[in-house]
Amino acid sequence: MPRLCTPLLLGGPFLQHNRIVVDHELRTCIVKDTDYDLLRPTDVSTPSPSRISPFGPKLFWMKKDVVDELKTVLPELKNIVDNECEQVKGVDVCAAIQTRIDEICYQEQLRNLDKKYKEKFNDRFPADIPHNDTMPSDVLFCINLKDANKIVQQ
Repeated sequence: MPRLCTPLLLGGPFLQHNRIVVDHELRTCIVKDTDYDLLRPTDVSTPSPSRISPFGPKLFWMKKDVVDELKTVLPELKNIVDNECEQVKGVDVCAAIQTRIDEICYQEQLRNLDKKYKEKFNDRFPADIPHNDTMPSDVLFCINLKDANKIVQQ
């Protein structure tokens, strides 16, 4: 968010709208369109102290003129850029809350269905899995697995 005293990233809708991917494991926050990492901007090297410029006061006035020109040009460019950019959509808090309530209700319905079917087919969901000694011994099919120690030759 611009004009804040500290950098701040907003939640899911903001990240989705601006196509930002956050990877907590790698500690990155990358803008998909430009592959720019917001958490690790390119390193800016600090300039080494240099000698006093031979231009002296002339350089000072040149810098001042450039800054004055930028102060007059940038507000015009800002208006042009603002008009060209897509407006960021606001977050509809009521819709977000309603969506979350619907998700919770759906999860509750799934839990009820799970319980219902487990009761209906309780013979298929034993409390304890029987030991393999009680498994049937008559074999209908035999699957021969490859020897894991065998060396594969090409």
